[in-house]
Amino acid sequence: MDSELRILVLDDEPPIRKGICTLITHKLPSVRIVGQGSNGLEGLELYRSTQPNLIITDIVMPEMTGLEFLREVRKTDLHTPCIVISGYDEFSYAREAIRLGATDYLLKPISSTELIRAIIKATDSAHETKHTDYEELRSSASTLFLHRLLNGELVEIEKVLQACKTLEISLQEGAVTVITLASPNAEEITRALQWAQTRAVTVTQRGPHGVLFIQGSATRADHLAADILSLNLPALRVGIGQPVTTLSSVHISFESALQALTYQAYYPHERLFTQEMIDRSTPYLDSTDIDTLRLKEILLLGDEDELVTWFNTFFSSLFYIKTPPLSYLKGMCIYLLTAVHKHLGEDLGITKSYFDRVAPFNASTVVSIDDLYNEVLNHLVVLNNKVIVQAIADSDIVIHQAKQYVENHLTEIISSTEIAEKLKMSPTYFSTYFKTKTGQTFRSYVNSRRNEYAKSLLANITMSIEEISEQLGYTDYRSFHRIFKRMNSITPSEYRKRITKR
Repeated sequence: MDSELRILVLDDEPPIRKGICTLITHKLPSVRIVGQGSNGLEGLELYRSTQPNLIITDIVMPEMTGLEFLREVRKTDLHTPCIVISGYDEFSYAREAIRLGATDYLLKPISSTELIRAIIKATDSAHETKHTDYEELRSSASTLFLHRLLNGELVEIEKVLQACKTLEISLQEGAVTVITLASPNAEEITRALQWAQTRAVTVTQRGPHGVLFIQGSATRADHLAADILSLNLPALRVGIGQPVTTLSSVHISFESALQALTYQAYYPHERLFTQEMIDRSTPYLDSTDIDTLRLKEILLLGDEDELVTWFNTFFSSLFYIKTPPLSYLKGMCIYLLTAVHKHLGEDLGITKSYFDRVAPFNASTVVSIDDLYNEVLNHLVVLNNKVIVQAIADSDIVIHQAKQYVENHLTEIISSTEIAEKLKMSPTYFSTYFKTKTGQTFRSYVNSRRNEYAKSLLANITMSIEEISEQLGYTDYRSFHRIFKRMNSITPSEYRKRITKR
């Protein structure tokens, strides 16, 4: 029995209340009666001032019943045990008492044996509840700590070790290798983690992945991975991370283990993925090399065959090695879609939310090369066949036609008079209309588009700057040089030198 047990007793009949208190102090001398009350209102005041860890209350009392009292208590205290006593053998009373957390419902008259047994039961229940609460709290804190460790947020090894000690996590300073588990069947991951715990391995669940912290040599990690794969878990995949020498670097091992798992995109029938599978060669292609403006032009023209041809060329160019990291492939594809969304948004007024709604793309669900190829191409086809067509229909057709004309005649001298004639508008009205709708003059728009086109041509080192000037429709090189420098604060030749150094 807990020597600190403090009991609050409520009953509107003084003889019964006194009898309960006398019985308790006689049978359980270590128990303190911290308060006695005749109704629920008195009980609330006593509860707040005495902080009992066991309540004994009658039900039917004046001013506030025992059940009403318990409802108030439970608003802030879900755990203090309670024994309800009553002279009424009413099922509805008993049911409500149990709902409010009563550990026993005793009918008057109460025998001494019955009351003492109920008190012992209530205190045992309270101890078990507190133990459960502590375990739940420790488990939550441990999970948070391990996740922060995997995120690389904890770098001071002294604090890491102190947290391990406090949370009773069996990790020590020294070599560690992270193993990650993946499976479409969550039950397989749970079973594998439970098995690992029987081998004194620290584990956690991080998103869809199971995570094991293997201390000691990398060989031990290899053996444990092999043992896990020998379990009857056919869909389970295991990734082994790069060994690290300190707990504060465990995030490096975790990230490399996740990267290893992505290689199931190349080896769909393998179940074990190691660091040896990862080719860390530097890509020769980066996002600045992707001609997203050309892709936008193809989309605006609505040529699906040309779109497929362009995308096949782009996707093939990503394979600078036989097995580039899936994260690199995803990153380049995400950049491609983000850039083309931006271009289309500027030209057609399409918002990001519209793209997300009509042509959603979620890279996190992609696990194979074929999936990635198909998902991105299908997204572009939807843009080609649906989004752009609808956006053009919903947007200002005059502005769209004017911009499309500019795109098709960037190598020519374009005047607002010429465009106005094509659109059957007066030049003055067209100029005013264009500026009102776009926020810039038609001449500024033409210059900005020709400037972007000039930049793309300058990236082609096989053309001289004079040839580029001629292709852009300038009558002499000096005009091109002057306009380009005014718009970019750099000469064409300086710009070419800058981009060719990349």
